[in-house]
Amino acid sequence: MHVRKPAYPDITRKQSLRDIEHEHKIYQRLLRHGPLLKMIGHSPEDGLILEYMPNGHLREYLQAESADLRAHQRLQLACNAAGALHLVHSRNIIHCDVKPEVFC
Repeated sequence: MHVRKPAYPDITRKQSLRDIEHEHKIYQRLLRHGPLLKMIGHSPEDGLILEYMPNGHLREYLQAESADLRAHQRLQLACNAAGALHLVHSRNIIHCDVKPEVFC
């Protein structure tokens, strides 16, 4: 099962398609490493096709499971996020919009 990340609705279609194409090129530079989502495909009509993550958005998962998550689980999620950010930055890609809107 896969997930489609379409063009953003709150900006012009042309700008949104450029943003999706830019993100596609970044995924190509990173290939498949560690805690990063796997990109399955890309097209202007569909946007990015990413692997399905059963827990959905990290923010929603943390809010829903906040009482049940143990300290070591929270630490593991933080370490995964830090590792992914380190990987991106080590490939000379600047990612400065870090937030728990990613999938887990």
